[in-house]
Amino acid sequence: MEGTDRLRFVEVEGEQVEAVNGIRLLEVVIACDSFSQESARIALGFVEAVRARGMFTNKRAILNAGCIAVVDLGEITNADYTVDERWISRFELRTRFRYTFESIGTLPDDLAYWIAETEITGTFPPAAEGLTP
Repeated sequence: MEGTDRLRFVEVEGEQVEAVNGIRLLEVVIACDSFSQESARIALGFVEAVRARGMFTNKRAILNAGCIAVVDLGEITNADYTVDERWISRFELRTRFRYTFESIGTLPDDLAYWIAETEITGTFPPAAEGLTP
């Protein structure tokens, strides 16, 4: 059951050590910004292509091999915003994955190494405007 951890004991180097495992939910937001109003449709196309490819069996098999299951590929939403009174086109796809968390032994008191949020960005050169996803 999601959200419920299980405590058990495992043998590590001949010693019984506590281990905790449970199912976790990971949400990933894939966004594509377009700084040119003319290429807003291309931004939407890239996000649509990511969503479509996520439905392919071979892509899901890769995730399943890593013990990750696709829960939901979500809907594509328009999230336009302004910068210096100029509209920037943005399309977002919220995806959710389920995976198993396991910790053997004790966790450190300082859990600062856990990632709560991160952002990875990339930029397509102006010549990419003619590309199709």
